[in-house]
This record gives sequence, C-alpha cells and structure tokens, in this order.
Amino acid sequence: MNKAHWNLINLESDVSDDEIKKMIDHSYEMVARGITKKLQKELGILECYL
Repeated sequence: MNKAHWNLINLESDVSDDEIKKMIDHSYEMVARGITKKLQKELGILECYL
C-alpha cells in the first residue's frame, strides 16, 4: 500500500475532535471516489460523499 497519503494523529495532542472528524471524512471521500461506480453501488456509498 502506498502510504504517501496516510495520516497519523496522536489522540492525546491538541487536535480537536472536529478536525479529526474532518480528516476521516476527507479520507473516506478520497477512497469512495477511487472505486468503480458498480462497487460504490454494492457498498451503498452515498452520492453526497462523491
């Protein structure tokens, strides 16, 4: 796996919960865009993430 776009977060740092949630949402969106429409449908990925 290419780790160039991985995030590492120390949960005991000053990063807010909202910022962590934004990072998770952004990562999910990147993955969702990278898979086929057929697989998106099979997985039930909502269009609001694309």
